Amino acid sequence: MRGTVVKRSFVTFGLGVGFGVLVEVGYAAGGDRALQALAVLIMVSAAAFVSGGFLGFLFGVPKVLATWANATGDRSDTRPGNYAANTNLEQISDWLTKILVGAGLTQIGSICREFGRLVGVVAPTVRPDGTAVAFVGAMLVFFAVGGFIAGWLTTRLLLVAALTRADDEALDRFVEAQYAELSGDSDRAEALRSEAIGYLRPEVEAFGRRYEQSRQLPAGPLRTSEMESITNIARLAATGQGWTAEQARELFAQDSPGVRVFALGLMQGNSDLADFGIVVDAVGRSRSAFEQYQGLLLAKTMLDGLDEIQRQALREAVAAQLAPGGWIRREGARWAVARSILTRLTSEES
Repeated sequence: MRGTVVKRSFVTFGLGVGFGVLVEVGYAAGGDRALQALAVLIMVSAAAFVSGGFLGFLFGVPKVLATWANATGDRSDTRPGNYAANTNLEQISDWLTKILVGAGLTQIGSICREFGRLVGVVAPTVRPDGTAVAFVGAMLVFFAVGGFIAGWLTTRLLLVAALTRADDEALDRFVEAQYAELSGDSDRAEALRSEAIGYLRPEVEAFGRRYEQSRQLPAGPLRTSEMESITNIARLAATGQGWTAEQARELFAQDSPGVRVFALGLMQGNSDLADFGIVVDAVGRSRSAFEQYQGLLLAKTMLDGLDEIQRQALREAVAAQLAPGGWIRREGARWAVARSILTRLTSEES
């Protein structure tokens, strides 16, 4: 059904563009410089169509859906099948859209004047008579509006489907890996997990690159704020893209510090993804101070659900990091969170 809609949409726009070009051919043929006029009309129309298509793309990029429940209003419905674009692309689209709309509303008079000047410059190159002004103006509007609608529809019909397809493929591979593990085929399970990570890799690698770039900033509030904002992206992604606990564990097992932090952000954003073993690893054997901080934050959110053995293991891991020779310095953010965790664990034990 979706394929039929896409096909019909492209056929419709193809016919529309073809109609516009035929009209231009007919109009240019009636003048003295037919080839020159036709070349000008086609190039100007193409520029209008591409410009309109770019605007349509910006307006058509899907917005972030934190959860399906947010979209439906039903808090009991937490299905993961809806794609939620998280990415810088969505944010840039949102910013540019607001800027363009705001500028368009405040500068509508200037835009109309500049459009009139453009028509006045192009029209004489098509025909010297007065009909060229009206024709060129109409063609510019026709192709710009057509390009906008085509860009918007193409983005809505194809972009979300392509991104969702990658997520579905990854989920299928993780499920197959689980079955392979249960049947005793560990090698196949590992291969399937690696393949699944490959489907998710573009998004995760982009996160990792941005994280690594932020780590190059001088130490201070700006760097901390940037790294925290990156982690917020992972927290938002956790609730809208059908991530599983297995996927989060596989991501944390990667060598990239940014990908490991991404996994911790996923677990912070969705408690169903949290893994106690990873929490202890992030606190006691972290790759960076920021990773340890995110591990401590995750541990704090999990305290109510831990059994006695887990509480003891977490208590020992945190105490070791606070003790002389540990990695947590006094008076820092990690120290405050670690002390809070240890105090709560100790008080509840007594």
